[in-house]
This record gives sequence, structure tokens and C-alpha cells, in this order.
Amino acid sequence: MTRPTTSPPPRPFGVTLAILLCILFFAVIPSLTIFSRVLIEQHIASNNTFILPDGTETTIISGGANAPERVDFDRSALYRQGAISVLVIVFGVFAWRGKPTWIRFAFMALVLVISATLIYQNLVLFQANSLQGGTGQTWLDFIRNSNILFLFLLPIYVIWYLNRAPARAFYRGYYLQHEIEWLEQQHALDA
Repeated sequence: MTRPTTSPPPRPFGVTLAILLCILFFAVIPSLTIFSRVLIEQHIASNNTFILPDGTETTIISGGANAPERVDFDRSALYRQGAISVLVIVFGVFAWRGKPTWIRFAFMALVLVISATLIYQNLVLFQANSLQGGTGQTWLDFIRNSNILFLFLLPIYVIWYLNRAPARAFYRGYYLQHEIEWLEQQHALDA
């Protein structure tokens, strides 16, 4: 059996989990939401031509009689989310590789900035809608609160795990002397 100090530190599973969660919740899901909205609005604005059984053609406008040819929506949100998604994926790939060594700090900072921005947006939205009510208001409040809770928990997990000793050793690329001594003691206990 080889000594644990001869090889570089392996990537801990928790690092992979933290990175995948951030990519999923800060890149993939928001991008799917934006792209589904684009597809729905394009469908609503499209003219559908059908041939009836008697051979006549009829055009049905999905959005109603006064629907415009093209639905205009805030394209800056699409571009902004696209840039954020690409940034999260690029940082995630480099953080997963562990190179360069500063990527650990950059990834943690990116997760903090995105989470803080989303928490702020949710709080503003919650305050703006606090005077409204309805049959689904309690469910909406529950979903909002769990969303904010998640936005607190994910960055805490990322920062906690990327600052643990195995993750620091992975990003550093080598073990410190006290870590080598501890690993040798564990190796001796296992033998």
C-alpha cells in the first residue's frame, strides 16, 4: 500500500457536490426558465396557418386578435442570465479542476455575490407584494421563504466546504507537514 503523502491530494466529494449544486441552481435552472419564457412568447406571437377540411386556409393568432407580430421582452435579462450562467460554469470547471489555486476564493466570491443579489431581489419582491392577498398567497409566501432559505444555505455550504482542510489541500496541490503527520497516523491505524 502506498503512503498517502506521495500523491497529490484528491478532490473531496464535497467540493464536487458544492460546484455541481452551484452550476445547477445558478446556471442551468435560471437559463431554462429564461429560454422557456422566450419559447412561450414566440409561440404566443406566432401566426398559425391551418388548412380546413374544405380546403380554405385560416390564420389563428395565438395571442389574440391584437397580438403583435413579435413579442418584445427585456432581452437584457436574457443576456445577463446568459453571461452569469457562462461565468458560473467556467468558474465551476476551473474550481473542479483545482487550478489555478486562487479559483477557490474566486468561486466562493462569485457564489456570495450571486446569492446576495438574489436574496435582495427576493426581499424587494416580497415587500412589493406584501399588500396583495388571494387564495394562493400562503403558498407563494412559503415558496418565497424556502427560496430565501436555500439562498442562505447554499453559499454557507460552499464556503464551509471549500475552506475545510481536504479542500484547501486539494487546491494547494500538496499537504502541509501537520497534515502529512496526521495522514501517516491514520495510515498506521488502518494497517
